[in-house]
Amino acid sequence: MSGRAAEPIRVLVVDDHRLVRAGLSEIIARAEDIVVVGEAADGEAALHQAKALRPDVVLMDLQMPGMDGLEATRRLTRALPGVHVLVLSALDAAPIPARLMAVGAEDFLHKNAAPEEVITAIREVARGCRRAAAKSTGVEDIFSRLSVRELEVVLCLTEGLGTMATAERLCLSPQSVSTYRQRIYAKLGVDNEIEVVKAAARHGIVALGLLRGA
Repeated sequence: MSGRAAEPIRVLVVDDHRLVRAGLSEIIARAEDIVVVGEAADGEAALHQAKALRPDVVLMDLQMPGMDGLEATRRLTRALPGVHVLVLSALDAAPIPARLMAVGAEDFLHKNAAPEEVITAIREVARGCRRAAAKSTGVEDIFSRLSVRELEVVLCLTEGLGTMATAERLCLSPQSVSTYRQRIYAKLGVDNEIEVVKAAARHGIVALGLLRGA
């Protein structure tokens, strides 16, 4: 007599683009052992949905309006340590996966990943495999000098957000944002935010002209 079938892996899909969420849900629907239990368009909604639905895996976008994927991952893994986070983004420069791992993510995939790779990553992350740990390139660049919060501020700068908008997104005071900016300038050896954005483009943190929500 066969044993009871294993429960499907429950996934929450988080991305600010409706078509991306739909595409990911379609990919996941092809796997008999995985099911999408909910969707969210930003980090704040992801936290509420995760607390209500208790998914096994959260498929998290990195750059979103409001609370971004870094901060959402940080809060989610602290509030719900049993939930696993897999991040998908168009940004894959060396410091990005390392910072995501630092705040509790267990894997990182580029949005160009094949559907089969996404499915495999979901299965492995659901088992608690921190696959991203093996992806370090060992390449040192100036952005690896930044803290997680400083990198979040850089991502806001690449989107053209000013001090007040950055403060609102990251739940910081404007004074704290200004302090982080000065630290970033010093660590990167630049004098202003334009040079930060250019450096980010040179190091693959963001492509010039990349639309928000990558």
